[in-house]
Order: sequence, then structure tokens, then C-alpha cells
Amino acid sequence: MLEKPKKIEDIVNLDGYAAVFIPGGHGCMVNLPACQPLGKLLNQAHARALPTVTLCHGPCALLATCAETSGEAQCTYAGYKTMCFTDKTDAFTPSIGYLPGPMPWKVEECLVAKGVEVLNKSETGAVTQDRELITGDSPDAAHNLGVLAAPLLVQYATEHGL
Repeated sequence: MLEKPKKIEDIVNLDGYAAVFIPGGHGCMVNLPACQPLGKLLNQAHARALPTVTLCHGPCALLATCAETSGEAQCTYAGYKTMCFTDKTDAFTPSIGYLPGPMPWKVEECLVAKGVEVLNKSETGAVTQDRELITGDSPDAAHNLGVLAAPLLVQYATEHGL
């Protein structure tokens, strides 16, 4: 399965899945926030209370639930609390050579504008869970995210016969 991963648009439903995992990194900002098939899957995950796990810039994908192409006016995760890589840090990183220049848009600002509450003001490796949404603030949160998410995924899988 790792040699030929499925494309998002080829996943028609989440039957047989114990979670949705969206890794972070700046690359996810390119097309995931406007990806209609991803928005549909995230809306399905939300409706099923399927654990949805993401970190760093990954929460930008939550915007797909209300992207122009999704047909939904409100973000499914409006009212949720999340952690994400902060706009403040994104603005700083070009000065140390981490990024070649400023980001074309701001994840934290866009999430907040859609009603998602970003809890962190910096990156400390912090994680949080709000209902089925499990998030971490940065790559430093990866271990903590796994520690928090793994038992929840096992519980979901067990309860749903997966």
C-alpha cells in the first residue's frame, strides 16, 4: 500500500478507517485547504466522530470543509480548539533562512477567521484534543501527539470493529 498510495479523490468514504491523519509542513498549504475531496472526507470524519489528527501547518486542511468548492458555508470545525504553527513564527523564519521568503497566506489567521480557536501563541510541542480533533503545534509536538492519539485510535477501532 505504501508503494501505491491512494489519491485523496479515490477514497470515496471512510469505511474501514480508524482515523484521518494530516501531516504538517508548509507543503500542505499548497492545495489541501481548497481540496474538495478532502473536505468531503473531513466532513464524513466529523459526522462519525472519527479521530482526526494533525500537527504543525496540517490544520490548514480543516479549511477544506468550507472551501468555495465544498458547497459548505461554515467550517465544520468552527468552535473547535486547535494547535497549529503560528503566523508569528512563519513571519520570523525567513530571517533565519528556514524559508526563502514570507508565506503567501497565514494559516492561523485563516483558521481564526473561520471560527476555529487557536490555543497556542508559540511552538512548545503542545497538543490538544477537542472532541475528535487531535492537534499539535509543531514538529516538536509529534511525540506528544502520538502519545495522546494512539490510545484514542485504538479505542475507536475497537468500538467500531476495525
